[in-house]
Amino acid sequence: MISSGPPPTIASGQSGRLQLALWIASSRNPLPARVMVHRVWRHLFGSGLVLTTDYFGVMGDRPSHPELLDYLAVEFMEEGWSIKSTISRIMQEEEVRVKSEPKTVQDRLEMLTDFVERCQAEERG
Repeated sequence: MISSGPPPTIASGQSGRLQLALWIASSRNPLPARVMVHRVWRHLFGSGLVLTTDYFGVMGDRPSHPELLDYLAVEFMEEGWSIKSTISRIMQEEEVRVKSEPKTVQDRLEMLTDFVERCQAEERG
């Protein structure tokens, strides 16, 4: 189970909305980023990295490629929660682009996993 740390402290006289928003969007809480990246992926490819889109996390299925989902979620947060950057990152690789011959979702997942591994290898130098 993903832990986002202790709940925020709310001072008296405050509604707690700001503290809740900061807690949800914290880099210590990867769940919102993982959900958003998953939904972008599902929109692009018609099928998500998790079969249960509406039951994400403990109540849902496990991701088919958890490392890929985590990598994209971290990149999403580091890019300032930019959906446009996330779409560009996913689609920039030639292997992932839809060609004249349709590919299965599994083929696309494998190609993108290879792409992520190459990116990580380049980052390590």
